[in-house]
Amino acid sequence: MNDLIIDVQQLFWDALKTKNAQLFEHILASDFVAISSTQPNQSRAEFIKTLTSFPIEITSMTAENLQAHHFENVGILTGIQIAHLRMPDGSSIINKIAITNVFRYDGDHWLLVLAHPVEIT
Repeated sequence: MNDLIIDVQQLFWDALKTKNAQLFEHILASDFVAISSTQPNQSRAEFIKTLTSFPIEITSMTAENLQAHHFENVGILTGIQIAHLRMPDGSSIINKIAITNVFRYDGDHWLLVLAHPVEIT
């Protein structure tokens, strides 16, 4: 079951790299919320718009210490997301984010219902 949660996270990263709104719609629950300590919460529609419209190219995405746990129909995924980014000016940076993502099993598949990313400096 934990591998299935990680598989959905991988789909999230695929959608992020390709800015694929349809894939985001497939894996994000209708009541999804993104929580940030520095910005207002974002609904599913706002989050998809943000992630499909930013002008930065993700050249690669990896993770460290990725762990998934499930408790009946709730799954929690934690770890460090490492994105290699190409900025609009052509420069490259590495962005590290501690992620805590909450998933819900709807009887058919896991859906992401809450994302709480925290940038690591």
